[in-house]
Amino acid sequence: MKLEISQDNKEEEIIVSREEVKKRLEELLNRDEPLCVVIRGEWGVGKTYLWKEFTREKSKSYIPFKKKNYAYISLFGKHSVDDIRTDLTLQLSKFRKVAHALGEVLKATKSVSSHAGSIGSLLSLLSDKDFKNVIVCFDEFERMSPNLAQEEVLGLISYLKENLECKVVLILNEEEIQKGSLKDIYNSYKEKIVDYELRLNPPVKENFTIALSRHQKVPEEASKVLLNLAKELMIRNIRILHKLLNTLEDFSFIEESQELRCEEGYNIKQDFYTKLISLTYIATKYNWTENIKQELDATIGGLNISKVKAISSKTNPNLDEQNKQEEDEADEDKISYEVKAIIENYITDFGGIFIALPEETDYIIQYIKHGLVTYELKNKIIHILVERLNNLRNRKITAYFTSLLFELQFNYKKNVEEIVEEIKEFMSNEENLHAIISTRGIVQFIADLLFIRHLTNDKSFSDAAKSSFIRFINEANDEYFIDYIWTINLKEKINSINIERELVEEMLSVLDEKVQKSKEKFSKETDCEKIRNIILGIIRSSGWGDLEKSTLNVLTKDFVKGCLLNSTEFVYDCIQFYRWQRGGESFKGFLNTFREAVEELEIDNTRKEYLKRLLDIG
Repeated sequence: MKLEISQDNKEEEIIVSREEVKKRLEELLNRDEPLCVVIRGEWGVGKTYLWKEFTREKSKSYIPFKKKNYAYISLFGKHSVDDIRTDLTLQLSKFRKVAHALGEVLKATKSVSSHAGSIGSLLSLLSDKDFKNVIVCFDEFERMSPNLAQEEVLGLISYLKENLECKVVLILNEEEIQKGSLKDIYNSYKEKIVDYELRLNPPVKENFTIALSRHQKVPEEASKVLLNLAKELMIRNIRILHKLLNTLEDFSFIEESQELRCEEGYNIKQDFYTKLISLTYIATKYNWTENIKQELDATIGGLNISKVKAISSKTNPNLDEQNKQEEDEADEDKISYEVKAIIENYITDFGGIFIALPEETDYIIQYIKHGLVTYELKNKIIHILVERLNNLRNRKITAYFTSLLFELQFNYKKNVEEIVEEIKEFMSNEENLHAIISTRGIVQFIADLLFIRHLTNDKSFSDAAKSSFIRFINEANDEYFIDYIWTINLKEKINSINIERELVEEMLSVLDEKVQKSKEKFSKETDCEKIRNIILGIIRSSGWGDLEKSTLNVLTKDFVKGCLLNSTEFVYDCIQFYRWQRGGESFKGFLNTFREAVEELEIDNTRKEYLKRLLDIG
C-alpha cells in the first residue's frame, strides 16, 4: 500500500491494489461466522473482475475454499425479487437433492416467467445447513432498477446473512448510491447488514496491465504513451482503457510506415498517439462522439467548463436536479484539470495569439464518429506524419545554416574564409538547399545569400542567389504564377531586398516572364464562353473559390480584348462584374487587365467613351 498524489486535487490518496483486497477477502470469508463484505470503488475500476478472479483462484486452492460454493447475482436488469430468488436457486441447484426437486418443478412449469413465484419458492427446498459454505455475491447494486422493490432486496440480503448464516459480498459504487434514489434505503440497512468495507483503488498501471492483456495488436510505442497519459489523468476505468486500446489497435497501421522508423519518426508518432488518445478519451468520457467537433471548439474557446459539467451529468439520467448540481460542484476541479490537460496535449498555442488544431484533427474525428479506419484516412494520416517528419528534418538543417550565418557575424575566433568554406560545402548539397527554401522561403534564402555577399565580397553568393531563384521559378507549379495575389506577394517580398538592386530587378524580370508565359499557356486552354460563365456564376452566387479567382486574374489583355470584340454578352456581363467588384482586392488582376483592354479597344470613339463612362474610367 502506498500514498499517491492525485493529479486533480493534489490530495493524498491511498492506493489499494487488487492483491491486497483479495488477501483481506480470503481472511474474512474463511471465518466461521456469517458476515457481509462490501467491495466498493469507482465504476470500471475492476471490482467485478477482482471478484471473479478471486473465486476462480480460491475454488482451486486449499481445502477450506474448495468446499465453498459461490453464487453471483447481478442486480442490473432484475425486475423483481422473485427474479433474484430464481437466479439464486438455479445457481444453487447443483446440490443433488435440490436438482431433482427443481427438475420436477420445471417439468410442471412450461413458462419460467409465468411461474416465477413457484421457482422462487424452491429456496425453501434448501435447508439452513446448505448455506453454510455458500458465498453469495450481489453486483451492480447502484444500477438496481428503481422499479425493483429495493427494501425487499436488502431484506433478502439481510435474511441470507442473519437467518441462513450465509456469507454475502456486495459490489457497489457507494459514491453513486449516495447521489441517487437508493441513498436513504441503503443507509438505513447498511448498519445492520454491512460488517466490512473494502475500497478497491488500484494503481493505474495495474488496471492498464489487465486491459492490455486482451489486446495483441497495440504497438509498444503507443501503449507506453497511453500508460503515461493514464497516469497523468488517473484513468483507472478498465472499460475506458479497453476503448483506448481498441483505438490504438485500429491505428497500428502507422507502425507499417518504413519512413517513420527512425528517431525523429518515433517522436512524431508519440505526439500523434498522444493527440489520438486524448481526443478519443474526452469523447468517450463526456459522450462527445456525435458532436465532438462542436464541443471541442466550444471547450477550446475559453475552456467552457460549465458545458463540460453539463455533459458529464448526462451520464447518469436517474439523478434529480439537486443531485446533478451537487455532482457538478464536486467534480468541477477534476473536470477542469482533466479537460485542461487534454486540450494542452491536443492543441498548439502560438504565443497566446491564437490556438490551432493539428492537421489530423478532422480525420481523428471522422474515426470517432464512424468507428472505422478507411483507406483514405490511412493515407491521409501517413502523409501528414511523413510530411511532419520532413519538416522536422528541414528545420534542423535550416537551424544549422542559421548557426553558420551567426558565426559569420559574431564568431571572431574563426576567420571569414573558414566559415565561408563551411557555408559553401553546406550549400553543395541539394537536399540542404531544398530544406532551407521549404522552411525559410525562397526570398529569405536569397536575402541571406546576398547578405553573405555583402559581408564577404564573394560574388559567388550573388550567382548562387540568382541560380536558386531561377531554379525555384522553373520547378514551381504553373498554377502559382496564375494566382494574382501569390505573384503580387512574391514581387513585394523580392522588392523588399535592399541589397544588390540590379540583381533584384533581374529576378523580378524573370518572375514577370514566367507569369506571362503561364498566363499565355492558360489562355490558350480556355475560351470566352467559359470565362463568361465563371463571371455569371460569381455574380449570381455572390461567392467564389480559389479556382474562379485565379482563372480570371490570369487572363491576358489580348484575350480579354478578343472576347470584348467578338461577344456582346461578354461585354455586358464584364461591365456588371467590373462595377460590382471595383475597389476590391480579390479580382484586382482581372479588373486591371479589363480596364487596359478597354483602353486599347479599336472601336469608334463615341462608343468607346460611352463604355468608359459606364465603367467610370477617366
